[in-house]
Amino acid sequence: MSCCTHAVTYNPPVAAKLKKDTEMSLKITGGEGFDPYGVIDLDSFQAVKPKVNAKKGSLKVKAVVPAGTAPSTYPISVGDCIGEIEIL
Repeated sequence: MSCCTHAVTYNPPVAAKLKKDTEMSLKITGGEGFDPYGVIDLDSFQAVKPKVNAKKGSLKVKAVVPAGTAPSTYPISVGDCIGEIEIL
């Protein structure tokens, strides 16, 4: 299994303001080996409404961040590619 990295564009939520479950929009792009159709694993977050842009080789997905999520860096993966998101 080969491994690649991907970039994630998003506005990080602030943990202290997570009084209820919140949707966060992620745009995920990658280089060689990135498959936007790969299995999405957002660690402790739920992925909803994934949308692939085949022309740009990118993936847009909403991540549901549970209320009370602690500030930290969380790993995410799409297929064999890994990256991370941060909750401030």
